[in-house]
Amino acid sequence: MTKDPTPSSSSTQRPLRGALAAGGALTLAFVMAPSFTVSAPSAAPARNGVVTPTVKHVALKTQKVRSVTASGPSTRVIAAPSAPRTSDGAVVDSTGKAATAARPAALAAGQSDDNVVEVAASGDLVGLTWPTDTTLASKATVAVRVLTDKGWQDWQELTVDDRGDASAHRIGTEPIFVDGAQRVQIRVAPEAKDLLKTAQLAAITSPTTAADAQLTPTAIPGAANAAYVPSVISRAGWGANERLRNGCVPTIRPTTKVIVVHHTAGSNNYTAAQSASIIRGIYAYDTGTLGWCDVAYNMIVDKYGQRFEGRFGGLNKTVQGAHADSFNQATFGISILGNYDTTSVPAAGMTALKQGIAMRLSQFYIKPYGQTTLYSEYNGTTSKYPKGSAYLANNIAGHRDSSNTACPGRYLYPRLNELRDGAAALAGYSNGTFSSPIYKRYVATGGAAKWGLVNVGESALSSSVKRTVFTSNQRIYATPRGTAIVGPGIDAAWSRFGGLDGVGYAINDETKAPGGWYVPYSKGNSVTWTTNNQPAYLSGGLHAYWWQTGGPQRSPLQLPIATGQAVRGGWLQSFQNGTVMVNYAGRGFSTSGAINAAYFAAGGPNGSLGMPTSEGYQVASGVRRQWFQNGYIDERTATGTASIHRS
Repeated sequence: MTKDPTPSSSSTQRPLRGALAAGGALTLAFVMAPSFTVSAPSAAPARNGVVTPTVKHVALKTQKVRSVTASGPSTRVIAAPSAPRTSDGAVVDSTGKAATAARPAALAAGQSDDNVVEVAASGDLVGLTWPTDTTLASKATVAVRVLTDKGWQDWQELTVDDRGDASAHRIGTEPIFVDGAQRVQIRVAPEAKDLLKTAQLAAITSPTTAADAQLTPTAIPGAANAAYVPSVISRAGWGANERLRNGCVPTIRPTTKVIVVHHTAGSNNYTAAQSASIIRGIYAYDTGTLGWCDVAYNMIVDKYGQRFEGRFGGLNKTVQGAHADSFNQATFGISILGNYDTTSVPAAGMTALKQGIAMRLSQFYIKPYGQTTLYSEYNGTTSKYPKGSAYLANNIAGHRDSSNTACPGRYLYPRLNELRDGAAALAGYSNGTFSSPIYKRYVATGGAAKWGLVNVGESALSSSVKRTVFTSNQRIYATPRGTAIVGPGIDAAWSRFGGLDGVGYAINDETKAPGGWYVPYSKGNSVTWTTNNQPAYLSGGLHAYWWQTGGPQRSPLQLPIATGQAVRGGWLQSFQNGTVMVNYAGRGFSTSGAINAAYFAAGGPNGSLGMPTSEGYQVASGVRRQWFQNGYIDERTATGTASIHRS
């Protein structure tokens, strides 16, 4: 524990009545209000302005249907990265069994007798969508290929994406990066030709900008290990047009329990400068074409090691994504751009995944090698688990663990243990515990049973102060003086009164006092909260007077009910049982009872009596007197009445 927070200017502490029985005054150094430090701005990070891709929708029902052989030169069919298959390439159905002649892979594209349509559509990403009432077989797939200036590219097989947000007005495939399409062909199995009647192609043009090649990551909240502070390219940095969210407010859940690893599929032939434009394109497709509130993932990284903020709402918050079908409420989705069913993840991409995962581990104290039971939230399009059923999830899981998908790809999924080890080291996790002082205090004082789970992840408020908010609404701070536990009322008041710059950091736990609660802060002041929900801030001479006359535990004034204010002749602060005033000479006095009522009925320090010049004292049996600059007031204690005598 830290030392008693009594201001160092106080040589003694004594109860109010004992200290003032002789009518004496307390002389106090006075600082009226908290000082606010304004730091010089640092160099602005390289970032985009608002960048909005264009999306063109083309209905397929009017397009001519052709055979595969009549549709141009033959190119490879790349299997859907989200369709799980056996070692010989057979699609695995939702029961986990490979397709057979008796039970063929349902409507999988890529057969020689597929139906093909072609449309003139240019863009950098493409996707296919259907009305939400469309009935699709569990393994229905489509395949697309694009004509670029290099000719017709390979066919890319796609599966229909998870349901995503409840706001969705269409279902569809994930958008894939195709880099400069001029024409697009779509093929389906003959049994699935009816899908073409209601299908719509979305072609997204999302060009790069001059800033995309030099975007600057900025610090984000959170890291249990003080040596590791992650940074990302923010939504503003990559150019998110927040109007595309169409007013959607992020859904905030109580906590995060599991981190789900994904890949986005599509071409791996992107440059570092194209990554931001691909994310803008995915965002435009998810919001404008599918009708989702936002991009599906909470965080996105690329193969070059860049880290991007995903879904709006804050990376230290429990923002619900739309990435894991029926398991979105307590999960955090991180995805890497590219198809890792066809190639391995470069070292820089693995590092970025480890960093993003470590961020979430350290913020929410998620044990990297642990498991958590989740319950399916609905009967999802691709979920392996019907509504209400239990899923024992690894705390760092692959998308395929809960959904019928190959995501995050055959080359990334086997490396999840590598991600666990690397993220654990970055997050300060060793021997079953985190190095965070907040985590250690949390566990030592009762952990989840007392404080609940993490609701707002451990966040760096400055280079030396961190905070975690729990589902009990209590906060634990780590500061240069140790740790401190603070409740929501005082914490909100602290923020209102200037936070770290104005008030400093808590130097003791929030403490119960007669009439409410209080916390002392590092800049020699206190924040209080009464049982009537009245916040107040004490500083300078008013603060010192309060402590010298008993403080929160012993002063008959009890707690302040408002913050100090300037008045004629000095400063004033109202308390539960009276008023404190400090004059320009630094001398402090208090008024209470009938004298206090009469004094303020006559205008208080701004009235004809002026500031007090003594404390109240007994002048005769049953009579108490207090002097002011221009007179005195007598209180008859038996009747509780007072009379004013002006000089």
